[in-house]
Amino acid sequence: MDAFECILSAYEDIGECLPLYSQYEECFHQNHHMYKVLGYVYKDLLTFHAQVYKVMSKPSKCLHS
Repeated sequence: MDAFECILSAYEDIGECLPLYSQYEECFHQNHHMYKVLGYVYKDLLTFHAQVYKVMSKPSKCLHS
């Protein structure tokens, strides 16, 4: 598996997990500390996406050979 396939696989895994948070909706309404947890999850997602973007934005050596 090459790097691009690994990245796509990671996004797929993330996409499969996110809908699971909807089953905890009542917990978020009852416990405002859960909003902090959700914030951490989205912060991690944004960090991951920023790192992927940084890597994928670099010119490919294959294209310049």
